[in-house]
Amino acid sequence: MIMLDKARASVWIKVGAIVIVLAFILAYIPSLNIGAMGDLFTSIFQGGAASEDAQAQARILQLKDKINKTPKSVTAKDYFELGNLYYDTQKYQNAITYYQKGLKLDPKNYDAMTDMGASYFALKQNDKALEIFSQVTSEKPDQAMAWFNMGVVYQAKNDVPNMKFAWERFLAIQPTGNLADQVRSQLSQTSASGTTQTQQ
Repeated sequence: MIMLDKARASVWIKVGAIVIVLAFILAYIPSLNIGAMGDLFTSIFQGGAASEDAQAQARILQLKDKINKTPKSVTAKDYFELGNLYYDTQKYQNAITYYQKGLKLDPKNYDAMTDMGASYFALKQNDKALEIFSQVTSEKPDQAMAWFNMGVVYQAKNDVPNMKFAWERFLAIQPTGNLADQVRSQLSQTSASGTTQTQQ
C-alpha cells in the first residue's frame, strides 16, 4: 500500500544538529539563566536521547516565541516550518493553520500547498485534499508530489481511473526513484486484479 508523501525534504538533520549543540551548551553552562527553553534543551541532552518529537517541540517553542516577540520579522518560511513540524508530530489541524498563514504571505508556494493537502488527507478530509492537489496541479503541472498524493487520495476513494491518471502524470514527471517504483508496482497490481485496495 502506497502512503501519502510530503513535498519537502526532512528538516531533522539540520534541526537535530542545532538542538543537540544547544542542549550541550545549556547543559554545561548552569549559570546561564534562560528559563523554560533552557530547561527543555537541558532535559533533552541529559536524558541521553534527543528524540524527533522533543526536537520538534523545541523548535516549535522557538518559532512561536519569535512570532510572539517579533511578529514583524516572521516570514512565510517560519510559518511553513511550523506547519511541517506540526505535520511531522501528527498535529495536522495545527499544521494546516500555519500552512495557511504562510500561504497568505507566499501564495504560490506549491510545496506548502501540497503539504497542506497532505494534512487534510491525514484528517480524512479527502475532498478538501483533492481540491488543493487539483489547484496545485492546475497552476503548476510539473509538481510531481501533488500528482503522487492525488493518486493516493483517489486510491483511498477506490477511484481507479483517476488514480491511474494522477499516477501516470506523476511518472511522466518523476520516472525514477523509490516512489516511482512503488507507483509502477501498484499500477501493475491494479491492472492485474482490476481493483485497488482502500487505504486504511
